[in-house]
Formats: sequence, C-alpha cells, structure tokens
Amino acid sequence: MCYRQCCKCNKKLPATPGNVVKCETCGHRQKVSACSSQYHLQALLRHDDINTTVTFFNDTLLSALQLFKVDTKQSLSEDIVVEAFLNTPMLFVTFHKKTKVVATVSVAEN
Repeated sequence: MCYRQCCKCNKKLPATPGNVVKCETCGHRQKVSACSSQYHLQALLRHDDINTTVTFFNDTLLSALQLFKVDTKQSLSEDIVVEAFLNTPMLFVTFHKKTKVVATVSVAEN
C-alpha cells in the first residue's frame, strides 16, 4: 500500500532495511529518508454484474480518505485505509478504461 519513490525518475523503489537505496530503473543511489512516500490501493468494483479491479494512487486515494473523514495528516496504516473503504456503502468512481487507474471518486448521497 505504501512505497518509496525515486527522487530522480519517480519510479517505485525496492524495500530495503538500510539507509541507502538504489533505484532499479535509473541506478540513482539515494537516502531512503529523502524519498517521498507514495500510496496505492487496488479495489474490486462491481457495476451491472461486472467486476473490475481499479487502482487508486496518491491523489485519488487521499481524496477518497478525506471524503470518508479519515485524518490523512496522521500515519496511514493499511488497516485504517481498508476499513475506511469497506465502511463506505457506495462510491462513484471514474477510471481510465485501459489502465484502470482511478481519476475521480465521490461518495453517494443518501
């Protein structure tokens, strides 16, 4: 759900127990603490009896959590994020048809 991003090429970095990480894409070596954290979540959506797996990245995931009234300024654990999504009865989601990356999200009104 959470990963570090390369400071040079913005690609996902491998998890490392040390303080320095080497990007497998561009070869750039950097301090782990200097790399930004990125979030992603894959969710199974059902509409008209069709299941589709979509991916929420940083912006749309944080936007959705704010709609769910989750404090996004605190550390986000996987349990907090998953529970917030599971407790939301209905979402309206738009996503790219080919990549399945979520573009917008809103909560259905009662």
